[in-house]
Amino acid sequence: MVNDFKMAENEEALFNQSLCGILYMFADGTIIKINQALLHWLTDGSTPLADATSFIKILSPHSVYWYYSICLSALRSQEKVNGTQINLLKSDGNYLPVVIEAVALLNDAGEPYFRLVIIQANPLLTNLAG
Repeated sequence: MVNDFKMAENEEALFNQSLCGILYMFADGTIIKINQALLHWLTDGSTPLADATSFIKILSPHSVYWYYSICLSALRSQEKVNGTQINLLKSDGNYLPVVIEAVALLNDAGEPYFRLVIIQANPLLTNLAG
C-alpha cells in the first residue's frame, strides 16, 4: 500500500469507521489504502492477505477479466461504475461476493486514482430472497 496517501481529517474518520469496505487504488491495481471493514471481511484475523498491495490479486479470475475489460474503460470514460457484483479472494482461499461502486478521482499532482465502496452481496441476496 502507498503510505503517503493523504485524506482530509473528516474523510479519514469516515474511512476508518465505515461499515462498508472502502479501497483506494491506482489504475494498475496498486492499492493505496484499504479500510478495516474490508480487511476484516477478507481475513480471518490471523491470516493476512497474501498480497495486499494489488487489487488484481484479490479478484476471482472472472472479476479480473471484468476489471480490465469493463471497469477501467468505464472509469476512464464515465468516471464511475455503479452497482457491479464481483468476487474478492479471501485469505482462506474462498471468494466473497460483493457489490462495488467506483469513482475516478485526481490527486494533487493530477494523477488518476479510484475509490471503491464495497458492500457484501450475501446479505443483499438473502434479504431479496426472504
